[in-house]
This record gives sequence, C-alpha cells and structure tokens, in this order.
Amino acid sequence: MGKIELTLRMYFAGLGYDCYSVKLPEGGMINIRISKNVLKEPKHKELRVTIEWENPADVGVIE
Repeated sequence: MGKIELTLRMYFAGLGYDCYSVKLPEGGMINIRISKNVLKEPKHKELRVTIEWENPADVGVIE
C-alpha cells in the first residue's frame, strides 16, 4: 500500500488547466490534470490532494 499527500499550487499559465506528474516510489507515474473551474474561489490557488493505493498496478487513469 502507498500514500502520497500533495499540495498543488495553481498557476494556469494562460491555460484553463494545470498538469502535474507524480513519480511513485514503487515505480510508475500518476498524471494529474486540474481544470481551473474545480476551484470554488478563483483567488484560492492551492489544492491539497491525498492519493492512496493498494498496488501500483491498481492505479489507473481517472478523468
């Protein structure tokens, strides 16, 4: 089992979304794409994310 806790700072660099890649300790990678409209308040530019998994093979793409 693994767990990663992230604090993502949003920049949006002229796009409607930000992309992040997280390398897993056991191997593999998680790609995160966050749309600008998921933030409740536009001034709030920080998002805390916790990702937990049983087996790295169980982690798939979540849209």
